[in-house]
Amino acid sequence: MSYVDYAGLVAFILIGGIAVGLSAGSIIRTLVQANMSTLPQSEPASQPLPFFGCPEDACAVHQFANTDYYRHMLAALENALHQEGYELSRAPEHQVVLPRGVRKRIARHVFMARDKYLAPQQRDSTIAEKAALSEEDGFSGQWLDILLKGCASQGWIIAPRSAWAAQAYPLRQVEIIVRMVAPSVTRDAVRCLSELARMVRDDPFPDTLAGSRQSKTVDDTLRYDVTRMLCDHAPGWFPDAAGTALPADIASGHALPSYLSPSRYFIVRAQGTRHTTQAFLAAGIEQAAERIGAGEHQGAQYDDDAGYAFFVSSPATDD
Repeated sequence: MSYVDYAGLVAFILIGGIAVGLSAGSIIRTLVQANMSTLPQSEPASQPLPFFGCPEDACAVHQFANTDYYRHMLAALENALHQEGYELSRAPEHQVVLPRGVRKRIARHVFMARDKYLAPQQRDSTIAEKAALSEEDGFSGQWLDILLKGCASQGWIIAPRSAWAAQAYPLRQVEIIVRMVAPSVTRDAVRCLSELARMVRDDPFPDTLAGSRQSKTVDDTLRYDVTRMLCDHAPGWFPDAAGTALPADIASGHALPSYLSPSRYFIVRAQGTRHTTQAFLAAGIEQAAERIGAGEHQGAQYDDDAGYAFFVSSPATDD
């Protein structure tokens, strides 16, 4: 409001106030309120922008780095236990105490895996020297105690490895995921699965836990991923010794993408023991493909860790 406008407003209020018999105090209060309403209103204080290295960043990086690190440590612990004839179990009635010699070997194995993880370019002889020193000063034993106590807090105890596990493991596993978008139809996915079954039957199976993965985009409407790997820990994919229940991650939906997707997903898994032939795994994939072609959307058939499972999703929508 300009000075001329404000002066006019003051004169109007004074004349009007006198005319209606207002007191001087009332007139002054009215003038003050009118003046305040013309002042520019201040903006609310904005929140400071996050900066690199803020506590939120530090917590996220800490969680990321330590999750990968401890997953590596737990894998090394499990591998060392298996080599000595033991396993981690959730059956407390089977809990045993490790003999001293076994415990020392496991502690050494875990320490060497830890040192290799943190400094992957160092020589094996250097790691072995460090492992000997860590055994002398008690570090490797203390580190093993920490890992075992952490496992126990989650319900995992040490138990003798079953004779079946020693004979059957590592399991052979094949997972095929076919992603398909319109205008493809189910028979295209079935044909793709049949072709991949022949590949599983004929190509050499990888002999490492890391396994192998093959991916291919056939066209704009279909893509597949094939993962073949070994699994050295129970219970593998199937939740029971024998049955038709889906693997837990498929039944819960965790095997599917966490985001909305317009695609349909065809998930087929085949599993067998260390003695299972590739022809058996391929036959399981073929049976799953036949059932999908017949209109089934999920199913499983397995016995003694060997068999197959499949699941067909529906396209997600934003509705």
